[in-house]
Parts: sequence; structure tokens; C-alpha cells
Amino acid sequence: MFRRNYLKAPLIFFIFSTFTRLSLSFYNLSQKTICLSEIPGILGMGLLFDLRPVLLLTLLFAISIRFTPRFIQKKIQNNLFFEWIGLLIVLFVLTFQMFAEWIFWGDMDCRFNFIAIDYLVYTHEVVNNILQSYPMKTYFSIMGLIAAVGATILLKIPKKSPQFDLKNIGQIALLSVSSFFLPIQHWSQNNFAQELSENGTCNLIHAFFHNQLNYHQFYKTIDPHHLKKGIQTYLKNENVFHHKDPIQRWIPSFKEEKLLNVVLITVESLSQEFLDKYPQTWCPFIQKLKPESISFNDHYATGTRTVRGLEALALSVPPTPGSSILRRPHYENLFSASSVFKPKGYEMFFWYGGYGYFDNMNAFFEKNGFLVRDRLFIPSDKVAHETIWGVSDEHLFDAFLDEIQKREDTTKPFFSLIMTTSNHRPYTFPDNRIPFATGTREAAVRYTDWAIQRFFEKAKQCPWFDNTLFVITADHCASSAGKMKIDPAKYHTPCLFYAPKHIAPKMIETRTSQIDVLPTILGLLGIGYESRFYGIDQVHQTTDRPVVLGTYQRLGYFGKKEMVILSPKREVNIYQIEGDCFKEQNLANSYFLNEAIGVYQSASERYSKGLMDERISD
Repeated sequence: MFRRNYLKAPLIFFIFSTFTRLSLSFYNLSQKTICLSEIPGILGMGLLFDLRPVLLLTLLFAISIRFTPRFIQKKIQNNLFFEWIGLLIVLFVLTFQMFAEWIFWGDMDCRFNFIAIDYLVYTHEVVNNILQSYPMKTYFSIMGLIAAVGATILLKIPKKSPQFDLKNIGQIALLSVSSFFLPIQHWSQNNFAQELSENGTCNLIHAFFHNQLNYHQFYKTIDPHHLKKGIQTYLKNENVFHHKDPIQRWIPSFKEEKLLNVVLITVESLSQEFLDKYPQTWCPFIQKLKPESISFNDHYATGTRTVRGLEALALSVPPTPGSSILRRPHYENLFSASSVFKPKGYEMFFWYGGYGYFDNMNAFFEKNGFLVRDRLFIPSDKVAHETIWGVSDEHLFDAFLDEIQKREDTTKPFFSLIMTTSNHRPYTFPDNRIPFATGTREAAVRYTDWAIQRFFEKAKQCPWFDNTLFVITADHCASSAGKMKIDPAKYHTPCLFYAPKHIAPKMIETRTSQIDVLPTILGLLGIGYESRFYGIDQVHQTTDRPVVLGTYQRLGYFGKKEMVILSPKREVNIYQIEGDCFKEQNLANSYFLNEAIGVYQSASERYSKGLMDERISD
């Protein structure tokens, strides 16, 4: 079998890869994310992207033929059943990968990336989520049928027994190495077309080895003088202290200090478009709160994952290349919300309806001054419904209310960050809550809004309600993919502050970021503090500054008239903004570009040098 079928696996891989690309292309064509004229480019560049793994597989088989002892080859050469089993396994694996790519694209609108690596690590949650969301028994039956029929057909194809010497192997090896020097990385400005042309297997392997990126090695940098100037311009504060950390500064109080309780509700995947397009249907309660709140109408998340949102809300830092700080080695004892609130006597809580070991959430919050309350803390007899991601939102809010009521020292203020889970596939929740069946995004959003309304109605009966600042925002949007490398519309989330007895309602149209939430809370409470946060108080220091947007590799800096995107290999893209149109420019505003680089370079340096630690020497 080794000798007769040395080309079968590489060729089968090539066929499956092409079919996957073609099927995804037609799907995207129906979604109008690509146009028909882009199909030839997608398929043509796809051939080049597939060339690397095909050549490497051919090399692997050639080496196995050359160095497998002859007596072993003779034993299995005429064993048709053994050959059929081998082909069956190869075909099933490739069919499984094809289905996995379809599912992943349907959820993420992209090929395998860092998120797929996360899924391989946290298999329990992900596998159960897939089992709850898709008819996997049917899918596996189809995969098995395709593999069995394909293996039977391939077994009947006439074969020729090639011989390989070291010269042949050397030639294939040279071709394999040469394929890595082909200039095929970025060919299309349409991110969907670029993703479709790439090879999912190669992307997965690349993501595994690039979980964290060294900023100085991969991104455009500036000298220390321009770095300091850029970050100070971003902070809009000339009174920056000269510490080892260039952003350390004193933030004065703009009002009398009032240590209110803080309840920061972070809603899973809540896009602003849910409120804009369907204001009275999808989120009627949140919409009702807006006229009674300080509402930020041009607010943006920093990333596309829950851990990125929690990073911004707890640490007030821009996204840095690679994974969120929550999932990196040095995640403990950082300058965070608890660094300011705890000295003021606050009890700090992190509430999550699922199991907080996922994405290292429990460890991060525990090591940064929070008491963690996750699924293990919620009694099962009080849970009517849950998915693999966690209990339904109403049960999470009920557990929070029970805990607060049982506190021994009710005079101490508390800060509670509550992370919901119901607006996540499979989008299920208890029956008879809202007049919509479970299983869709719309129903899940409506249910979460209902659960928040129920929570407020119950909280109003508690003695601490009138002395509490409520914040409602999102971890990220429901969808992150767009035609651009970073599409700002896919980061637009709601954010409102509600405390009717303490703050006057206000609509703020200034562009704000997720990293501004924590400093704004501190400003509304009248707390002066020494800060190492990147965010600013957007109520008392309203500044229409650019916002930071990131993926795992790309870093966006989104202003009113310009947008910068920094990418690996020191790539820089500058866009001129005219209304809703983004036109790429060859020449950049050097001040704006330096400001963008300054923000991300300084954040990366601060993390790598330990300047984000809670305590650093002057």
C-alpha cells in the first residue's frame, strides 16, 4: 500500500481543500460578502496556498516508501482490507475537517485561527456546545458514508508502483521548502476573499505556534521620544508623571466622593445594532433605561472575544498582539479595578454563570483581587435551565441577589462584574419566559433583556439599590467579520450608566471605548487616584479621541477622519474616512500614525516589562 498509493493522500487532501474552498465561496457569494469576479482569484491563490501542504505530504510519503523495510511493504502490499481501512481513515479525517471548517466559518466568518486553538484546548465546552447546536449524529453518519464510498472507489483505481531514491526525495524536499518563499500572503483587500483562499490546516498550525506575538519583532515601532509623545497625546493629559511607566499619573476628583455600590453587567455578544434596528422589540427594557441613564451612543469594544472584553473592563488596557492577558503566563497581581476600589473598602466580585476555569477567568480574577462566583457556587436545585456555557441569565442574577443579601457587613460597598452567557449558541433558556421559541439569536437577546428587567425589579426591593451605580455593556459584538481587516461596525456595542438618584441622564455622542468604562465609573464616584489605566473618564473629561480595536494579530486605531491598522511584518494600512466609506491611502498623517503606534507599542512594552504590575518601584 505504501508504494502503490503514495500520491493518494496528498491528492485527496488537495481535492477536499478545493471543494471546501469552493463551497464556502458560493456560500459567501450568496451572502454578498464577495462578488463573482473574485472567485477565480480565490481559487487560483487557493491552489498556491494548498501547494505547501500537498508537497509536504508527498515528501512524507516518499520518505516512508524509501525507508520502510521491504519485508514490511511485502506483507501489506496485497492486503486490500488494510488498504481500505487506511483510505477510510484518511477520508473520514478530511471529511471531518471539511465539516469543521463549514461550522467554524458559519460561526466566525473566517478560516481556522486562534479561536480554533482555544476550541482544541477547551474541548468539553466546545464539543458539548456543538452537540447541542447541530445534528451531529446525522453529520457523523454522512461523514462515515462519504469515507466508506470514497475508500471503495479509490481501491478500484489502477495503481502503479513507483520507486524513490534519495535524489527524488531531495527534489521533492527542495520544492517543499521553495513553496514557503512564494509571495502569496496577502493578495486581496476584501478580507472574506483573502480568508477563503487560505488553507485551513496551515492556518490552524500557524495559530498554534503564534499564540503570542512579540510587538517589536512583528510590528512597526517608533523611538522612545515619539512613543512618549504619542501616548500622552492619546491620554489627553500633559501632567504625566515621569515614572518607569510613562502613563502613570494622578487623576483628580471632579466631584465629592460618594462610594456607591457598582454592578457592571457585561452582556454576552450584545451588538449596538440590536438596539438600533430593533429598539422596541429585541431590547425593550435596555432601551427604556437609556433616557434615565448616561448613555454612550458611539461606544466600541476592544476585541471579539469575551476575555478581551473582560481584559478591557478590569484592566483598562488596549488589546495587544496574541491572546488576551487573561490567558497569558503573567496574568496575576496587575494594576486593575481592585487596585483602586479595594483601598476604598470595596468587596470585589466576579460573577459568571459558567465554569470559570474556561479561558482562565477564575484564576485571573482571583489573582487580581476579586472573589469569584461561578457555576460551582450556584445551587443546582435553583437552576431550571443551563447549557454547556452556563446557567440561564435569570439564575445568575438570582444567585447574585442572594449573595448580596447574605453579606455580613452590609455597610461595605461592593463592586460586582457580572458576565452573562445566555446570548450564546445554542441560544436556549427556560420555557414560558418570552413569547419566542428558543434556539435563535433574536430569542436569546430578547430573553437576556427580559432577565435584566426581572433583575432590576427584584433589586429595587433591596436596601442597597438606591446607592448603586448600574452599568450595562457588552463583552463584544455578536459578529466580528467584515470586508475590512478590522470593521469598526463590528465592535459597536451599547454602554449606559444608571443611578437615577445620583447621576443626571445624558446622551453622550463622543466616541468612547471599553477601556473608558472603569475610569468613568471612578469619575462618577468622585474617586481621585493614581492611574496607570489607558482609559479616561468620558463624563467629566469628554474627549472625542480614537478608539482601540483589535483581533489576535491586527490592531486598529479608529478616529473620526482616519483609521490605522497595524499588522505583523510591520504592515501598516491607513484609511481615509468619508461618511461610511473607508478609502485606503498611501500617505499617512505621521502624527496620527505615531499616536496609534504609541498606544500599542507602549501597552506591549508595559506588559512585557512588568509595568502593568499592581506595585512597581518609582
